[in-house]
Amino acid sequence: QEAVQLSWDTLEKVGNMSSSSVLYILNEVLSQEQPSAGSYGLMVGMGPGLSQEILLLQW
Repeated sequence: QEAVQLSWDTLEKVGNMSSSSVLYILNEVLSQEQPSAGSYGLMVGMGPGLSQEILLLQW
């Protein structure tokens, strides 16, 4: 639950922004802490129907 707490906090604060939510949350994460070089991150978003976005990041 701790891993997705920022997602829940964002939903409560600004509501559902659909696909752009992942970029908003990424900005929030990066403003709190910079990932270490070489570490990975996974961004996942889901939309109506069968739409999904998945992005593997490496810093």
